[in-house]
This record gives sequence, C-alpha cells and structure tokens, in this order.
Amino acid sequence: MADPGKTRVVFAEDSRVQALMLGPTLREAGYDATAAEDGAKALEAIRAAPPDIVIPDIAMPDMDGIALARTPQDAPALRALPLI
Repeated sequence: MADPGKTRVVFAEDSRVQALMLGPTLREAGYDATAAEDGAKALEAIRAAPPDIVIPDIAMPDMDGIALARTPQDAPALRALPLI
C-alpha cells in the first residue's frame, strides 16, 4: 500500500542482488519503492500506479531502460515522468 506522504519510485533491475540492495536503500531514504525485474514489468507497475520517478536499469531482458523510457508515449500522464 502506497504511503501518500512519500515520493513513489519504480525501479527496474534484473539483477536480484542489485534489487535487494537498491530497494531497502530507497526505503530507508524515505521513498515508497516498488521493484520490477525488467522493463515490461516496470511499465505494468507504472501504468497500475504512476510513480513520481522511475529508475530503470539500462541493460535488461525483454525491455531495456532505453525502450522503457520511450514506451510511455501512449499516455500523456506518463510522458512527463522523470527517469534517472
């Protein structure tokens, strides 16, 4: 359940080790962080509950970070999402 007082972050990371480090780090920093194992799953999470920011991994299976950055063209609200 999202905390309305926290900045929502979706991060895409196919490395389980990296995801296990990044998720808790973001949460400890005060973010409401949602992990996705690839770009396609990140896009699903973004569409289900648009976050405030997206952190995609560049090299992932199925859909990499570059493709993810180009995909949200179909929804005006998603076009303005900041990506790191």
